[in-house]
Amino acid sequence: MDVLVRKNRIQCILALISCAIVVVCVCIGVTMNLTTLYDEDFDNMGIRTFCMFTVNSNILAALSSFAIIPYAIDGIRNKEYSLPNWVVVFMMTGTTAVALTFLVSLFILSPVKGFVLIFTGSRFFLHGVCPVLNILAFCLFITSHKVKVKETFYALIPVAIYAVVYFTMVVVITE
Repeated sequence: MDVLVRKNRIQCILALISCAIVVVCVCIGVTMNLTTLYDEDFDNMGIRTFCMFTVNSNILAALSSFAIIPYAIDGIRNKEYSLPNWVVVFMMTGTTAVALTFLVSLFILSPVKGFVLIFTGSRFFLHGVCPVLNILAFCLFITSHKVKVKETFYALIPVAIYAVVYFTMVVVITE
């Protein structure tokens, strides 16, 4: 087997596995939040879990990972792994959102609330496993594309939308 074909096949398999794990872990984490009616450390459980950027960013990352799966399977079958530009930009947007979640969890929430609290239960998946695996998948297995500078601004859209909604909820509605 040609070295490039083999490398391409391995890249497809690793992209498929990592993206599938991200999708499954996000489903587990969100389901855990939805089925937890009360958590003394966090107000937003049950259906209110969708008020948290952590949950929304992980769902975005799972959707972008899910979009890669058919292309990875096709790459394994056809021995040529290629992604359309929109999928790469979508993955970059999801990865940026969960990277922000991970960094805030690690450097802001952990020192304040404690590492164990921030990275246990559903938060183990949503603050730790999914962001790290999504970042690794993007950096290691989505490497054949160059993202244009103007496309990097798409990654700011989820953060900007959440900032407006959060500001409205906290300052205007005082919830």
